[in-house]
Amino acid sequence: MKNPASSASLNESKPSITIKENEDRKQEDLKSEKNSAQPVENASTVDFSTSVDKVSKVTSTVSATKEILSFEEVNHYPYSLTSKNYLWIDDQEKMDEIFSIIHKQSGGLRLAPIPTIMDDSSYLIFKPTLKNSNDIEITEIYLQNNILNINVKPLENPDLRAGSRISPNVLVKILKKITDKKININYK
Repeated sequence: MKNPASSASLNESKPSITIKENEDRKQEDLKSEKNSAQPVENASTVDFSTSVDKVSKVTSTVSATKEILSFEEVNHYPYSLTSKNYLWIDDQEKMDEIFSIIHKQSGGLRLAPIPTIMDDSSYLIFKPTLKNSNDIEITEIYLQNNILNINVKPLENPDLRAGSRISPNVLVKILKKITDKKININYK
């Protein structure tokens, strides 16, 4: 029969050997790194790691200032909802006013549901200038340098007249609360 005290002492000594082996391996790794980092005479070397670090810092700075936003296109209206080029809808009263115009213009039996203003989203109506098409499609919305940028591309909408150059009023729900910001519409 084995003595429990002797087996315990064997088990205790094993981890200390493993720790010692790990320390020896770390010391060897450090020595090999130092040897490989020493310059070789008459050899031209370029430190690519520094260049890569600089590029990644610049890239992270640029991408840090551009915040891509999630959004939902609610609808494109072929009539005017506001006299301005864009309108931020930040309270329920404004939303009700806009939808009273929509309900008057639609004239159908069913009325479009009125969206509820929530704390985690924003609504925007904007009028893009049309180029060579009768409508637009939003490809991306992002916030950069405190300006909301909307990237759009031309779209031929079969629901609108083919030659129509009347700018639609686009109602968009942005899935982030944004205060009144200047907007830029960019054709891509």
